[in-house]
Amino acid sequence: MRLAAALAAACLAGAALGQQDEYKFDVGKFEKKPYELGGYLEAKGERLWLDPGAALYPLQFQGVSGPTDDAGSAVAELAGTLRRDALRALAGRILPDYDDEALDRLTRRVLADSAGLPLLAVELLHAVALGLDLRGEEGTWPAPLRTLDQTMPGDLPDVVVGAIRAGFRRLTGEAQRVLAAAAVHGGRVPAAVLGRMTGLSGGPLAAALDELEWQRWLVADPRGYDFVARIVQVVIERDMVTPGQRERLRQAIAAT
Repeated sequence: MRLAAALAAACLAGAALGQQDEYKFDVGKFEKKPYELGGYLEAKGERLWLDPGAALYPLQFQGVSGPTDDAGSAVAELAGTLRRDALRALAGRILPDYDDEALDRLTRRVLADSAGLPLLAVELLHAVALGLDLRGEEGTWPAPLRTLDQTMPGDLPDVVVGAIRAGFRRLTGEAQRVLAAAAVHGGRVPAAVLGRMTGLSGGPLAAALDELEWQRWLVADPRGYDFVARIVQVVIERDMVTPGQRERLRQAIAAT
């Protein structure tokens, strides 16, 4: 009886509280923003234990008076992406003659090529505008029914190509090999195939793939890995792979 009475009292108290405090849900707090920000901060410290009696100590450690030498470094990276609405508004400013339908096609294409990365997206939009002006073409790009496969009206901007090349060279050697293999293969590729193409396996392969994911070169799903931005795959395959490497990688693909 006592237990039943306690349960009844708890139910009555809960009902009373429910009447006093009305539950509210603000959907605006969960709406997607027109952009996305992210990044990481990495700090590293090290201490060297020195031998002041060593022959080269005076030359290598001038100004160090104690038996230890401390050093530290830090790396911070801020990354952001533009979502569809923000990119569409930007495209409308750069190409004001485009109507709504043409802007929708352009936005879909630039999102696919740039993954919304601001540097790539802005430079691609400017390249499209410049390419149309240089050709003196009327109409819009991309054309209807060719949103994702029509060739750009101008060359890739140097700043985009330069940024991709510089970023590639900052990767570790294993990550460069995996990224080059993914670029030559094209499309979504399983990790096992990338391993056979590069000769990497186990920990080194996993570390290279993790590095490429963290730095937003590749994106993974249960079917394999693909480039975050299509334009990056084009530049890597074209500029960062020698003819000999390309042929060997294609032979590895055929062998799989």
